[in-house]
Amino acid sequence: ISQEQNTGGLKVYPNPANERLLLKWDAASDNTFFRLTNMMGETLKTTTYPEIDVRDLPDGIYFITATSSDKRVSSKFIVRH
Repeated sequence: ISQEQNTGGLKVYPNPANERLLLKWDAASDNTFFRLTNMMGETLKTTTYPEIDVRDLPDGIYFITATSSDKRVSSKFIVRH
């Protein structure tokens, strides 16, 4: 069963993720980008595409931040292989 987390209009699924993380944000625009960070705040990946490969990440808790020209929202997710 896939679980979805919705924070500030940012949908992150599946959660926990093991291969890829899918992102949907109601406020997304052409200049939206997504930043994946670890618990220490280190940026691990950035993309403008709403899908992130997480197969290379160790099990743990991560954060995804979606940013557009005037909005920013973050959500926590888990990687479990």
